[in-house]
Amino acid sequence: MERDCLSHGASANLHERLFMLSDSSQVHVYRKCKNVASVIQHSVGNGRKVRGPYCRIYETEGEIVKVVVPYRAKLLCQVLFSMGIV
Repeated sequence: MERDCLSHGASANLHERLFMLSDSSQVHVYRKCKNVASVIQHSVGNGRKVRGPYCRIYETEGEIVKVVVPYRAKLLCQVLFSMGIV
């Protein structure tokens, strides 16, 4: 019983430190390719431009969801993406 309490306590402590107490940030993720979508200004049609999340790989703005992650994870994804690692 003590073993179970210790393991659950450790995992709850890690979850709290890494997710709850750190700076939270929102990331737009495209469902098909699971890549981070960029928030850019893109043309829709009739010469109109709209600013919003856009997947550059599939060149679409559909099926994009917001995910709440720690800022460290968002920064790591941005650094890897800038180096060409997806």
